[in-house]
Amino acid sequence: MDEARWALAGDDLPAENVRWADCLAIEAQQRLLDVTAHEMTLEISEFYPSKLQIPLGAACRLQLFNGNDKALGEKATTQITMLQATVRLPLAKLPKADYRLKIEILSRR
Repeated sequence: MDEARWALAGDDLPAENVRWADCLAIEAQQRLLDVTAHEMTLEISEFYPSKLQIPLGAACRLQLFNGNDKALGEKATTQITMLQATVRLPLAKLPKADYRLKIEILSRR
């Protein structure tokens, strides 16, 4: 499916680090969080085998936002050196509400 999407997007394949990031699956270990929880945990693994090496400087950056798109707390960045990887976002005491989690996969070119 990714190969079809890349073909529709243009003539050239995306860079290797982009193709690697496209093969990842990110799964939250907690679907609903207790507001007294101290952290949120995510697991990063391959959704399908890519046969690509983990790019230099690969990392996952997490940031929590409220309903008004205001960032809460600090960004948390974890280096990805192997898959399956566990990333954690420390949580401050949060009021009961709905929040949005922004997940970024980073690498050097």
